[in-house]
Amino acid sequence: MDTTMSQLQSPDDFSKDSFNPGFDPRQQEVSANLRASHQSLSTALADAETVALHMMQLQEVTAALSKARTEDEVADIVLRMGLGVVAGVAGVLARVDGESFQRIAAVGFAPELQERVLAMTRADECPLISVAKSGEQLWLRSRDEHVNSFGLVYERLGIPAPEASAAVPLFHGSEIVGVLSVIFENASAFGAVKQAFTLLLAQVAADALARARSYDVERGARRGAESIAQARADVLAIVAHDLRNPLSVISSSSALLLEMDELPIGQRRKLLETTQRAARRMNRLIGDLLDATRLQAGRLTLELRDVDACKIIRESEETLGPSAAERHIDLRVFAPDSDCWVRADEGRLLQVIGNLVGNALKFTTEGGRVTLSAERRECEVVFNVSDNGPGIPAEDQSRLFESFWQARSGDSRGVGLGLSITKDLVSALEGRLWVDSVVGSGSTFAFALPSAQATQH
Repeated sequence: MDTTMSQLQSPDDFSKDSFNPGFDPRQQEVSANLRASHQSLSTALADAETVALHMMQLQEVTAALSKARTEDEVADIVLRMGLGVVAGVAGVLARVDGESFQRIAAVGFAPELQERVLAMTRADECPLISVAKSGEQLWLRSRDEHVNSFGLVYERLGIPAPEASAAVPLFHGSEIVGVLSVIFENASAFGAVKQAFTLLLAQVAADALARARSYDVERGARRGAESIAQARADVLAIVAHDLRNPLSVISSSSALLLEMDELPIGQRRKLLETTQRAARRMNRLIGDLLDATRLQAGRLTLELRDVDACKIIRESEETLGPSAAERHIDLRVFAPDSDCWVRADEGRLLQVIGNLVGNALKFTTEGGRVTLSAERRECEVVFNVSDNGPGIPAEDQSRLFESFWQARSGDSRGVGLGLSITKDLVSALEGRLWVDSVVGSGSTFAFALPSAQATQH
């Protein structure tokens, strides 16, 4: 038995040196088959080890994604860890929400190029957009295929087309929630195993992206509720604090008037004027708070009709002129030369102008100038309120229209609601509001509303 076994040869022993011209040809064929089988087994073993490695990597990616709470976290894990699963050299992850399309993150690109890639819009015809629209996988196996299909985008970005890439839709149920694009060094990555892992990566990415979106929605709802609660607390704080001052003035003035029967007429008039100013301040404050509450709840009612802008400008001059004169500020008004009609709620339009002019008067020093004007520009009527006051620093301009925000901490001239309400009113009137200001050169607040057809009047 031992002698027989020792005479047997392993497949590796069937080398060229083992044969002689007289050896049986059939044994040569058996030897070749054994060598081929051995090579196939070695290749299969290597492939199995590669598959096992990629499967372990994919499990790690899946575990990491299960803890991701935001879309940014999902993108970081998919592109930082997931590309290793499919041997990608670069990648982009984008979110899709109906017609909305946004690139979340990109890796593997030079910084300048990455910025350009992330800045691309839905109008740029590229693999990501194509897949987002069609919902079909896109595998491009050569540079020529890239150039033939998307040559313009590579030319615009100023980069050579990649050798090979895949763009895969991320489906959650029947809904596309995103697109994953992976760039490879060459088309060898398009083997059945690599393609399978690319699709598996896309699936786990889709599930994680959908979870993150739900989490973001819930978190947004919580933040919205918290913001509303905080806004209500702010309103209560404003009511408690800022109404106290005019109430105190009214109370003390009334007490003096009641206690001092023989008060001279001049002093009596002065106390009554002080009381009236305090009452007007209370009314303005209460009106602002009510408007802010209605706007926040979406309950503001508007009566839209065609309004004569010339008439509005003149009425504003009559209403605001006394306040300007009291502050020794020159209020200049320029009404349109010809018929100029705007589609608006007349009362709310007067309120917007009053808020902007009042704000300009508030921050313009004695002897200064405030200008109110209106003009028709194509399909809009533009109203301008300019002053030669101190101007607004650039870093403060973005916050001007926030509720309860004031550039000067502790400023007692307002509660920070006027500009916020003005912005919301202009938006409700389907208009737009903006500001131009330079420190030391004054400010211009402008808003545009849809114009009405002059022929109707």
